[in-house]
Amino acid sequence: MSHEQTIKLWLPAGLVTIACFAIYGFSIVDGVFQYDDLHAIVGNSSLHSLAHIPSYFTDPGTFSSLTFGGMFRPLVLVSYALTHAISGENPAAYHLGNVVIHATVGVLVASLLLRLGAGRLAAVVAGVWFIAHPVHAEVATYVSSRSESMCTLFMLLCVHLWIGGAGDRVRDWRLPVALLAFALALLSKSVGIVLPGLLLAHDVVRGQTPWKDTGWWRTAAWRHGPFWLLTALYLLLVSDSLGSALLADPVRGMAAQVYTQTKSLVYYLCLLVIPRGLSVEHAFRVSESLADGAVLASAGVLLSVGLVTVWCARSRSTPRSIGISLPDVFWLAWMPIVLLPTLIVPLNVLVNEHRLYPMTIAAAVLLLRVMGGMTPSWGLSVLAGITICFGVMSYQRAQVWGDALTLWSDARDKAPTMPRPYLFVGDGHFQAGRYDEALLAYAQAEQVQPEHLTPGDRLALHNNRGATLLALGRRAEARRSYAKALRIMPDYAPTVQALAALQALEGMATRNSAADDLGRRGLAAMVSGDLAVAEEALRASLQVQPEDRIHLALGLVLERRGKLPEAAQLYRELLASANSPAVLVSAHRRLAGLGEGELAP
Repeated sequence: MSHEQTIKLWLPAGLVTIACFAIYGFSIVDGVFQYDDLHAIVGNSSLHSLAHIPSYFTDPGTFSSLTFGGMFRPLVLVSYALTHAISGENPAAYHLGNVVIHATVGVLVASLLLRLGAGRLAAVVAGVWFIAHPVHAEVATYVSSRSESMCTLFMLLCVHLWIGGAGDRVRDWRLPVALLAFALALLSKSVGIVLPGLLLAHDVVRGQTPWKDTGWWRTAAWRHGPFWLLTALYLLLVSDSLGSALLADPVRGMAAQVYTQTKSLVYYLCLLVIPRGLSVEHAFRVSESLADGAVLASAGVLLSVGLVTVWCARSRSTPRSIGISLPDVFWLAWMPIVLLPTLIVPLNVLVNEHRLYPMTIAAAVLLLRVMGGMTPSWGLSVLAGITICFGVMSYQRAQVWGDALTLWSDARDKAPTMPRPYLFVGDGHFQAGRYDEALLAYAQAEQVQPEHLTPGDRLALHNNRGATLLALGRRAEARRSYAKALRIMPDYAPTVQALAALQALEGMATRNSAADDLGRRGLAAMVSGDLAVAEEALRASLQVQPEDRIHLALGLVLERRGKLPEAAQLYRELLASANSPAVLVSAHRRLAGLGEGELAP
């Protein structure tokens, strides 16, 4: 490979990567765990040992520390586990992974445009436009959105191979590699299931489907068949969860789902064109009837776009005058196709910015064709100016994602009728020690459309309100709030630990020894979540004076910190020496939950 060829290949990749780190690099140092990260990463014991990796591919429950938070995304869990093995629960390492994946997808977008005939400058501008689009700030700075970027990465790899001729010859190496990329996409997120449809649409639009040619069917069976077979196997694998989401226990009826998501398509298009009002929680409501004006208007817009696209594609005179050709039709079709899973399957969150991530690939291709004609022009200069503006907006948006209270206060101000922002604003006040403000925010979360709260949200609400009441010394109210949390998830570790600490505090109320002071300090730190201080103080208390409840509390702290073998050993010691029946029952339950046989040193 000549020096000139090397520059042609690597210069666009380098420029796109530099742009990505320029916009999002600060989030690596300043980023924090947010929202779903708290149960999918922080405290998720399945990530604490690489020996658990095989279980990711068989047990969706390993995805979360919540019993109802299971998802089949094993490849994402593998990336988390590898990161944990290197750096523990250091947020910087996880955020670095997200930025690197986002940069890689941007490089693949630029290389796709080069493959489609764009010049290097045009490909770089469009690749940076993809990187800098403000709707992608969530994927780049929110660790749990990694599933979207990983899935898109492998989907894009597969499309690259397909456009390059995968499967055109019987022994072409690109077909099995493309099939592997498809499998990796499915193992990252279920949205990858749309890929066979995209590949078929590509061949149809490109005229590679001579339906009346009997020989073509044999070629198609070899070229497309493996992808559809893998799709069928994947659907069989996730049939239980899919059946629950669609039939047994859907979040909403199918009619309401279709009406609501019809609106979402137009809403997403608006966000792509004018990315204003971005939020972690958009004010979007369910539509129950076709008679809803917003649904009718959205359906009219979508129908009009579809009819104009078909007419332009079939008219021989339109490619020059309007600029829509058959290849463009494929990229136009790409957008609704990649959204099909979220359009069909009812989800708790009605609209979400990260769902636009794979959709924006097609937008980059179409935008470059419209504004640059695939070669440098005045339109390309305009696109470059838009990209710079987007970069500034993304940088500002990423800073909002850098702090939990800022993020959810922003969401509350933009969507005051949604309950979830109030819940997380309350958490921010609790962490800052503003307990009265926290209780007010929790009360607002229950007053503003509480039906929008998921079971996980309600669990966090009751548990965190219990911790706030406990910090204010209102123990009876705290117990009632904790009891509500346990009705949702009886073995939720933070609630179980908090109640154990509360019981121990109450049992020590009349004692004044040095050991008791250390125990109180440790239990208070345990309730507030400062586990390192809790462990140190509880160990010191036990060295001065043995106490069954302190012993049990230390085991719970060790369990929460991922020191599972040591926690199991403490529980075994309690079973052999404890005098309190309640402590014996608790130790037995915790040991059974840990799996004594596997954890024995």
